[in-house]
Amino acid sequence: MHLIFTAIVLAGSGAAIIATLAARKSADLPRSAVAKVLDKVKFIPQSVVAEVDAVAKRWGARVEKAVQKVEAIPAVNNWFSFVGKTVTKVVDTVRDFSKPRGIRNNNPGNIRHGDNWQGLSADQTDEDFAEFDFPIYGIRAMAKVLKNYKRKYGIDTLYGVIARWAPAGDNNDVDAYVDQVTKKVGIGAQSKINLEQTETLFPLVQAIILHENGEQPFTDATIREGIELA
Repeated sequence: MHLIFTAIVLAGSGAAIIATLAARKSADLPRSAVAKVLDKVKFIPQSVVAEVDAVAKRWGARVEKAVQKVEAIPAVNNWFSFVGKTVTKVVDTVRDFSKPRGIRNNNPGNIRHGDNWQGLSADQTDEDFAEFDFPIYGIRAMAKVLKNYKRKYGIDTLYGVIARWAPAGDNNDVDAYVDQVTKKVGIGAQSKINLEQTETLFPLVQAIILHENGEQPFTDATIREGIELA
């Protein structure tokens, strides 16, 4: 924010003040989300820019007071509430970025885009991984994928599961992944497993979530519900 305020002082333009207003609405967002917000500044009606410019010229480098004055202009507020709905939507829909990517996406298995999963969010803002409305749908997708490993590919060992879930070709350390999962699940890497059984999937899903995100925040009930939906 200090950099943006500095830019306003140097530029002395109403457009820069509007950019500041947009940035204020995204103060806690990562740089990529802020960029989306500021991109909307390009489409502000010229009538609004002109009105803001008049305030900017009057208040000059007194940025904070200028911003306060601009915020009071009805046209600006109307723009943010109507034309600027996209800005607000970006802010409102971005999840808590202090959490791991998979957790905030409600996709704790970090499943990539490609399938029309049940429970997908209407807006998919992550370029790589699917976003779900609720964690149970992300967990359901995990269970579906794991069940299909046996049905489609005949995979029935823990090593086989992890080697396909996180292949070395995607820069994964398969052995390290398998080592952590075997410790959590309590069976050997080459042990036969039945991926159709909830009691088998339950600890496996927990272990994968932990490895993918560095944490496993979901209750037993949530994980079981997701598995049962698969």
